[in-house]
Amino acid sequence: MNIIKYARIATQAWESFIKVDNNRQRICNYFHLRPTNSGVTVVTTLNRYEMRGVTGIRDAEKLLILLEKIDKGYEVLTSLNEVKKKVIMQGLGFPQRGKVNDSRLEEKIQATMINTMPKDKNLEEKLGAKNHIRFIASELIFEQGKHRIDIVGYDEQDIYFFELKKDRTKAVEQLKDYVEYYSKKDKNTILKEILKNYPINSVKEFERLIGVMVMEHAENSIGLKAWQELAKRNEIRILFYKSSLMYENIA
Repeated sequence: MNIIKYARIATQAWESFIKVDNNRQRICNYFHLRPTNSGVTVVTTLNRYEMRGVTGIRDAEKLLILLEKIDKGYEVLTSLNEVKKKVIMQGLGFPQRGKVNDSRLEEKIQATMINTMPKDKNLEEKLGAKNHIRFIASELIFEQGKHRIDIVGYDEQDIYFFELKKDRTKAVEQLKDYVEYYSKKDKNTILKEILKNYPINSVKEFERLIGVMVMEHAENSIGLKAWQELAKRNEIRILFYKSSLMYENIA
């Protein structure tokens, strides 16, 4: 499959990139690589550019050049200077998000979850994970069809498929189908090969696939027997997220 080929190309470029200076890994705070069947996409989670990407990169040299340009502009890209940031992002080829709509809201939630996963202890606690859940991939799919995983996480034992919804829904069969699809012997073999070769955060082996539906919190969301039964019946987990702020000291 081409996705495995491009995963290896992305890994080659990434390893060359950080070999020069390990500090370059800082760009992982707001950028990640997504191998597809048509090439490698560099995806950003930066504010106003959530989940936008530069697509169709098919060789390691071109990918390395783009990563180096991102690193060179990193200080500005992560600053409050929106004017200079826009100029650099346009030069790199990242299109800016338009006005806020339902699609952009879901992408903003997705980007926020990816951004916070490195420091999010609450996620592993709520899921009873053995270790910290780290981000692996976004929008993972390797065949034509509907089985696109919003976010893939890994706790050094199990793989987590996170399906994000901006509203609450009891239509969770979709996620159950995803878990069953990727659990089939032939699909699971391909999934393991992809994740073994995945750039930045590869997965050498895993035991289980765990589906987690993530939806907006409401006061009546938690503890209702209907939600518990829905999760149990579909053999998935259901989490409700709360809007919040993360704080940093200026010191």
